[in-house]
Amino acid sequence: MAEIYIIKPATTMDMFGAGEPLFLARIPPRRKRMTACSLIKKLLTFLFTTLGALITYMQIYHQAPSPSRKERCGAIEVSCPLDDPAAIIFQYAALLGISSLNNKRPKFNCADGYEWLRSHFRAASFDADVQVMHTEKFDPAKDQCCQFKEALLNLKCERSAIIRHSLRSFLYFQDQREKIRRELAPKNLNNHCQPRNHSLTATDKEAEDDCVRIGIYMPWRHPPNESNVQMEAHFLGKAIDHFRTYHNGSCTRFIGITDAMTYTSHNLNFANISVESIASTSVKLCILSRMSGLIISGEGLSWWAAYLSNGRILYPSFFCPEDLCSWKEFYFPPEWIQI
Repeated sequence: MAEIYIIKPATTMDMFGAGEPLFLARIPPRRKRMTACSLIKKLLTFLFTTLGALITYMQIYHQAPSPSRKERCGAIEVSCPLDDPAAIIFQYAALLGISSLNNKRPKFNCADGYEWLRSHFRAASFDADVQVMHTEKFDPAKDQCCQFKEALLNLKCERSAIIRHSLRSFLYFQDQREKIRRELAPKNLNNHCQPRNHSLTATDKEAEDDCVRIGIYMPWRHPPNESNVQMEAHFLGKAIDHFRTYHNGSCTRFIGITDAMTYTSHNLNFANISVESIASTSVKLCILSRMSGLIISGEGLSWWAAYLSNGRILYPSFFCPEDLCSWKEFYFPPEWIQI
């Protein structure tokens, strides 16, 4: 049977619903009367908003360029005499460390020193880390993208000032000591170590007596006084006893490296201590870095000798008191022992 569909007519209201009137006469709202108080409030709001925008703009405008936007903004220059290669090594370390900490481009104002470094250290890692190594004088008029402390441009070479000015750089190197140890691996440095006392570098002599060699390098404090001398003498005695106990049963030789700034022979009047007077910084660095252990006072070249050495290092507690050097356990290698 066929289905029958009944179609009913539908009105517009049935299809779309009643809806709402599209136009409705509304009474316009009454405007509030402007008072002096509200006017002042609006003016203050406008002024504070404008001032805040200006401050934000000035901060962004004067902000130094980030490393991502400009690589190694600014420059730090180090100049030093070329009398001793060891001074160049230390200045190179200070240059890279301080440049990295301050995001500056390093400049080394020693053309001969740069070539000396290239010939003595691994060229690949040397060039990769330095990136830009200029030998011309730094001209602030040509490189003004960053402001930096003028004191960083006046690092002194050698003596005690080098540690005080470069300690932060030294800590930076200690923090990355594995990488830096690879970069500062001397190729020919030790081969040129020829002190007057041939027994210090005679490998056949070392093999014959099979002794452990302990180096002593303790520069004077500035200015030296009786209290410091007594403290360092007490430390030296404790350090010698420590090494004798540590190498118990083995032949142990103590070798004091002296010059005008260190203990003279009459200060090293302990038994079984030979004394070698050496003026050249590079030769001192060579000898000390080849020792099986070191006793240092924490002044001058002793830091670098200890850093290049692979042995046990003893340094005095009065150089780094517990309450002043909370960083020492983190930055100093495990074999550096404070006594």
